[in-house]
Amino acid sequence: MTRKTNTNLNIRVVGVDLHSDNFYATYDTIDGSVKTEIFPYTKESINRFLAVMKANHVKKAFIESTGSYYYPFASILEANGIETYVFNAFKTKNPDIDKRDDSDSAWLYALGKTGQVKASRLVSPNILPLREATRLRFHIADMIAASKKRIEGMLWRFGFLARNVSRRLEGKKFRGALKKALLGRVDRRFREDSLIVSIVERARSGLVGLDIILNELETLEYLMRRRDVVDEKIRKLAEPFMDKIEILMSMPGIRFTLAVAIFSEMGSIDRFPSGRHLASYAGLRPTLKQSGRKRRYGRTSKKSNSRLRRYMFLVAKSAMRSHDPIARRFVDRLRRRGKHFNVIAVALARKMLCIAWILLVRGVSWRNIRRIR
Repeated sequence: MTRKTNTNLNIRVVGVDLHSDNFYATYDTIDGSVKTEIFPYTKESINRFLAVMKANHVKKAFIESTGSYYYPFASILEANGIETYVFNAFKTKNPDIDKRDDSDSAWLYALGKTGQVKASRLVSPNILPLREATRLRFHIADMIAASKKRIEGMLWRFGFLARNVSRRLEGKKFRGALKKALLGRVDRRFREDSLIVSIVERARSGLVGLDIILNELETLEYLMRRRDVVDEKIRKLAEPFMDKIEILMSMPGIRFTLAVAIFSEMGSIDRFPSGRHLASYAGLRPTLKQSGRKRRYGRTSKKSNSRLRRYMFLVAKSAMRSHDPIARRFVDRLRRRGKHFNVIAVALARKMLCIAWILLVRGVSWRNIRRIR
């Protein structure tokens, strides 16, 4: 059996181990040797590094996705015609027992030269602002969910029967009534609400500590205002890509916010040769362990783009509740085989992501899926 690798043996490459103050570079020279050199991480040194790469006809660069300080460096390399590839740091562990920056750059050079570890191209600078905005939006959404749980938890601990408060806090009218109740006032629209009435009674009786809940409620409303501002920014940033976002929105379980988030994490679909490569990038492909004649497929790998994985899991759970015939047939078939809910969700997420790759490549919507299966 032959192993297909994306080798660069006939192309001059450089492996770069980046830090916030300097970087080591191991690169092919024009005379056929391999050289390792250290550069300060400054604009002047990067320009000198680019001159060295140009003089040695280096065409590709391989770096690790550690921290965020590799973005400016990688962007400059791309702008100067050097194809830049990013390794997942989990997959590039150096087996050498000695941890040195020069050996790390040489290791990255070797991985890039032989193609033994897959690397990804950078996301287009046009898509990067949209990606950052959607990541911020989901971060705020997580903080909102945590704030709701804190409010509900505090109400229970203060002795109130706070059923479904987390869900109700999304409503502006309920938040206003709760705020008044914590101050000992009754909102006329909630005079029959047992929770609001009991809070008002306890507040008027002098219950100590309700101001803590009031402070958390104000924090929640601040986070919701931030979410609305970011949502408006996302709508503006998404306008140039609406044709692709609408294709994703045609799929079951995907609305605008999730469609934008999925698109921004994928970037240009040309980065992925196939849907399987995209599924692997998202960590939705089963791992394979082979020894001799034994082959065992294990769990999906989390050494991947965890955000895209999360988004597709949300899509799959929503699609499982939908009435879409394609999703329903797939889910029912796995249920008849006795598969667990999470196993079905991951399998459906992988299938839908592979189909999304086909839809985006061909520029067709989900309703045309029967023509491309």
